[in-house]
Amino acid sequence: MPNWCQNKVTITGSSKELQKLKNYVKTEAEPFSLNKVIPIPLFDGNKDALTDQIHDWKEENWNTKLDVDSPELVKDDKRKLVYLFSTAYSPCINVLRKLALMFPNLSIKINFMEYLGRIKGTHRFKGEEEKFSYHTNFPSLH
Repeated sequence: MPNWCQNKVTITGSSKELQKLKNYVKTEAEPFSLNKVIPIPLFDGNKDALTDQIHDWKEENWNTKLDVDSPELVKDDKRKLVYLFSTAYSPCINVLRKLALMFPNLSIKINFMEYLGRIKGTHRFKGEEEKFSYHTNFPSLH
């Protein structure tokens, strides 16, 4: 079982662009999926080798071994979308970077915290521009 990283993704901009992004990232079952933004390619090999290849690919391309867990769209108004979800071990920075490049007129911010690895931070995207801050060894909440 992975260490779960808690993520809050806030996206702001025009209602038209927000609607495009919202439709792009959702599946029939979930409001947000990493696989919708950066799809997993087909791999060849036996089951064990295939599992390792897929996990390695996900870590390299998504920055996490699994798609989002328990995604929720908690705010959806004319100028802002807010998603909450968990990811395995770390935030999905590469996926948000791709979304920022695809939707350069939107501002994307992720706040994340992974308690067991003791990391937290904020990463902001606007087109090709990025700003971030990370903190380690913050006091435990336990």
